[in-house]
Amino acid sequence: MEEVGARVHGLQRALAAGAVLSTLPVLLRTLTSYLLPLYVLTAMAVAVPLFLPRRPSAFARVGVVVGLGLLALGLPGFLLGAFLFWPSALLLLLAAFADPRLRPGSHRTGARGPRRRTCSEARRATE
Repeated sequence: MEEVGARVHGLQRALAAGAVLSTLPVLLRTLTSYLLPLYVLTAMAVAVPLFLPRRPSAFARVGVVVGLGLLALGLPGFLLGAFLFWPSALLLLLAAFADPRLRPGSHRTGARGPRRRTCSEARRATE
């Protein structure tokens, strides 16, 4: 059960919004195509996680399902241009796992590596 008042982190929402925005060039490309209704339905599926701002677990679950579905759809639909939704799929998968609150302290261990001890700290540790 989720805690009361839990919300989807802003970074996750931004990545999901980026996934929706990355479908716009695909839709504009197919305005004159007979595949436009299929692509509009796919773009609507990409937007579903944005409607779950107060349910972080459902947001992550839907993001993973839709993202993996788009990746899987791109393989057989390669000739129809379904691979153009792969950037959206990757952004949704990133959004599902981008909650920094689940890994406290991970922002400090980026490229710097572990913190080195100073000489005085090393001397105190050996005494």
